[in-house]
Amino acid sequence: MNEEMLRAKRGQFFYAYFGHGGILSRLGNQVNARSATVSFVIFILLILARPCAAQNPQPAIWKVIMAEAVSEGYSGMYAVACVIRNRGGDINGFCGSKRKDLEEFCQRQGNRYITMAKDISHKIFVEGAPDTTGGATHYEAVEIYGEPYWTKGMTVTAKIGEHTFYKERKRDE
Repeated sequence: MNEEMLRAKRGQFFYAYFGHGGILSRLGNQVNARSATVSFVIFILLILARPCAAQNPQPAIWKVIMAEAVSEGYSGMYAVACVIRNRGGDINGFCGSKRKDLEEFCQRQGNRYITMAKDISHKIFVEGAPDTTGGATHYEAVEIYGEPYWTKGMTVTAKIGEHTFYKERKRDE
């Protein structure tokens, strides 16, 4: 359930309890301070108590790093992590985040790569390790898939393993 759906559900709950025709509004003047307070506390607790999936709706970044570049080894996964960081940590645009078998895929790669990806994720996102991609926000395996349409207007910043890294050109370039 995404954040927007949760907000809508909370809004429906609030309306049911406090809005037109809701429980409290039906009681009218008979509502005492205690029942109103209890209902309000329940409402606040529902707002604050989000399910775990809503707190972290996207898969762990280390899993996406594995899905995108496990075959590239440490340097390739590190570079992909740099791109994710350069995009503000949002993994929604990465194909690896959309894998239906992401969890199983990561498990099949083994503990060595899981540990490596978690280590890379920690170094990039917690320790602030340096960027090896020259500020890239995009990448593609050009030799395998060809040059994508979106590279027009972009500058190649690095080539690491099979991936070519890009960032948007500055206006004066």
